Amino acid sequence: MSINFGDKKFNIYRNYIEERRTDYETSWDSLSDFDFYTRKDIGSEAFEEFKFQMLKPSDTDIDYSTWQELVKYMKSDSKSKKTTLLSKNSKNDAILSDDPYSQWKQYERKLVSKGFSAESIANIKDDAFNIVQQLSMDTRESGAIKGLTIGDVQSGKTANMAAVMSIAADNGFNFFIILSGVIENLRIQTANRLYGDLDSNKGAAWWDWTNIDNPKVSDRSAPNNWNNINLQEHSKKKYFVVSLKNKSRLDNLAKWLYSDPNKLKQLKILIIDDEADQASINTKKLEDEERSTINKKVLDLVNGFNGKQALAVNYISYTGTPYANVLNEIGDYSLFPKDFIYTLTPSSDYLGADKMFGLAEPETGPSLPIIRTISDTDKELIKSLHKGDTNYLPPSFQKAIDWFVLVSAMQRHLRFTKPVSMLVHTSLKIADQEKVASLIRAYLESMRENREEYFDKLKELFEHESTEFTKEDFSEAVTSYSSKEFINDYPKWEDILIQLKGLINSNNENYVDHIGLKDDEALEYHKGFHLVIDNSQTRVENQHVRLVYPERRLSFAPLFIVVGGNTLSRGLTLEGLVSSYFIRQTKQADTLYQMGRWFGYRPTYELFPRVWMDSETKRRFEFITQLNSELIEDIQDMSAKTYLPYEAGVKIKNSPNNNFLRITSSNKMQSAELSDIDFSGFNRQTILFKNELSVLENNLTVTEKFLNSLTDEFDLSRNKMIWRDVEYDFVKKYLESMIFSDKDTAFSNIKAFLDWYDDTREENGYANWNIILSSKGNIPKVSDNQSGWDIHGYNPPNIQRSRLGQAQNDGKTVSIGALRTPSDLISDIEQLNSEDMKKSPSGREAQQLRAKHGLGNVPQLVIYRIGKGKQTEEEFRKARSTSSNRYPLNFEKDLIGINLMIPGARKNKNLARKLKIVVPINEDDGDSHKEDEE
Repeated sequence: MSINFGDKKFNIYRNYIEERRTDYETSWDSLSDFDFYTRKDIGSEAFEEFKFQMLKPSDTDIDYSTWQELVKYMKSDSKSKKTTLLSKNSKNDAILSDDPYSQWKQYERKLVSKGFSAESIANIKDDAFNIVQQLSMDTRESGAIKGLTIGDVQSGKTANMAAVMSIAADNGFNFFIILSGVIENLRIQTANRLYGDLDSNKGAAWWDWTNIDNPKVSDRSAPNNWNNINLQEHSKKKYFVVSLKNKSRLDNLAKWLYSDPNKLKQLKILIIDDEADQASINTKKLEDEERSTINKKVLDLVNGFNGKQALAVNYISYTGTPYANVLNEIGDYSLFPKDFIYTLTPSSDYLGADKMFGLAEPETGPSLPIIRTISDTDKELIKSLHKGDTNYLPPSFQKAIDWFVLVSAMQRHLRFTKPVSMLVHTSLKIADQEKVASLIRAYLESMRENREEYFDKLKELFEHESTEFTKEDFSEAVTSYSSKEFINDYPKWEDILIQLKGLINSNNENYVDHIGLKDDEALEYHKGFHLVIDNSQTRVENQHVRLVYPERRLSFAPLFIVVGGNTLSRGLTLEGLVSSYFIRQTKQADTLYQMGRWFGYRPTYELFPRVWMDSETKRRFEFITQLNSELIEDIQDMSAKTYLPYEAGVKIKNSPNNNFLRITSSNKMQSAELSDIDFSGFNRQTILFKNELSVLENNLTVTEKFLNSLTDEFDLSRNKMIWRDVEYDFVKKYLESMIFSDKDTAFSNIKAFLDWYDDTREENGYANWNIILSSKGNIPKVSDNQSGWDIHGYNPPNIQRSRLGQAQNDGKTVSIGALRTPSDLISDIEQLNSEDMKKSPSGREAQQLRAKHGLGNVPQLVIYRIGKGKQTEEEFRKARSTSSNRYPLNFEKDLIGINLMIPGARKNKNLARKLKIVVPINEDDGDSHKEDEE
């Protein structure tokens, strides 16, 4: 049974651990072993002595094993906190008020009422306060403060914005502008939500917020009239505007905002640009004097209008995809975040891209096996369907709908009363969306007409999916999850069937239909499937076609199948999203990543979400996931070295092939240049392998030949053979002769690495190489009756790996998730102490250890021979206790895997080039939004 270490009864222990870590720099291993407390005792004896001396009678007593679990939990949790600040400014004297009548405390109570965990609220508070500390209350001399806040897609950026506004209000800010995308109904939702979160409606002692809607100079009515706006120093009246990024709206806002010279002397403005990489970026050629329209209008708000200035203007851009923001342009007049870049802390309950797609470095397999494959055949059928040449849904599409129907029944059985949603995103063309919606309706009708047959089909799918991803799998994969005790398991099939019979019912006249309209135009929700087509043009008489969720909780879970295109991306949260069918051909990383509506929080239904996508799209998401991880790491390194945003351009991993993926549109990264191809610090392993006999045989042959070409003077260290001081030419010849998977973005273009190494090895001062053959168990000598390798008279046993998930669309390429054992990276260090030998280091920690022991300039190649894994699935499951998403390899021959590690500090760690904004030594509306195409 999992323990909720977030419970307040553990506070005394958590606080003690934090004190030891902060004040005494006690290592995690030492905390776990409890070897620091007394001179003579360690472990359980020392822990009991600690409790005897430190605990009060009222404190919770825990045993030593629980202590060790708590240390493990806090260590894992500390690694997940990615907060980083790059800042030009010293912190201001802002305070975080503990007055119960303060705006922050009021908002904090709102978060509690919404069910936010204590950990999440603490993260929101800390992040918001850190950001407010970077702002200025008087920018007349310095110019506007400009910062960037980076948060994961659907990770709670809106909550952070409201927290920043609350703490800023407590510290004297009086006017707030939120730039809220390009879709009017989302703007209205944002304004209403902010007002509900910030205003108390409790009388004079509390804060009084006013939402000023679309202000303009010609409108003299309250509250637009400046005479009615109170900006006095200690006033509890605060004002905000939520504006579209629209030429006329922004123009009217700037003219109105700067129209009263007396009020300007009092105005302390905070501008929050939500999804700042959308529309706000300058897309005109930088050599031209002209700027794109929206960019110029935003700059009018930030830098001043017609020569007029406010007392203080602070601009914070928010986004989950900041590539355009840091690659577009730099300069005093631009929106470049010259003053600070801040990365938000993701909650431990956030289910993001790294959990769904994994990371190559540090090696992390996808811990949530929820991605399902759309085959190439089904993808072609979708194209045919769009053209009108096919009148049925492909099998994968049917399965996605079936899963949605199943989860709808499960949620109703579990008394879930919030909306349950399915996302269908196959085309941005409205005609295509309408065709898809009609076929979804036809499929659901056929389900009702043949429901007994479909019940059998649904039962088979349920039995498969409920074993593919279990509650135990989730708990093991997301160890720091704070609400494990509230995760609902799959109901019994018998209970699901009862709900299915009620749902798929011939007597239900609203079995599948749009949202109803009453005589007074009010929306009317039914118990069947709401078929939503979310675009700007589709209309149906007397029905509402676009997505609108109920404003109040119903007595049942309303069900929504949402078909759309670009409207189903930025700013839109699909409530209760459990099934996504996603095919989009966009090759822009920021656009694609923002379409990932399946990222986020799934309280109580963590096991239910599934996502169907084609293998090419999956590979693109994997690339973006790695890109984001490295961007955050790059910012962390710059922060540690006290670089400022304007002193060093943030580097962003670039795709080696623009036909595969572009980071953002070319006119949004005009100040970007290709940073030199730099493999310093490169540390990658092969995890993709193709079951092709000629490839496997080639790699086995050239590897055995290579190893036997090395000197017979090597170290035999239990399960490893280690060669030191190997000349690069041997390594180069070997790597050139290896055949790597063409789907591996790092190793498939090994020539780029070798060219770089040839050009830079002298400049970088690299020594000769260390080569490690990593095996299993003790390595025996070759005997007459043995089969396998003969490496200098030894027969190194194979290591064992398994397939992660399903094969890719070619039916031959598979992923093993992770190849190397972390300790392999330090196995060629000759004099490791016992503490270091116990470590399972990350790539960065391994580089540091190697440097410490004199290997800081020694490249390393680790080679693995992986057993072909010829087993039935039943034999495989019986032989090991492993994830349900693991399968036997079943290759024709053994596989050869490698890990390359090149010395180097914070530099480009991946094969792909990186993009970097050019930082100078001295100092048509091109970004219009198209909801959907006709």
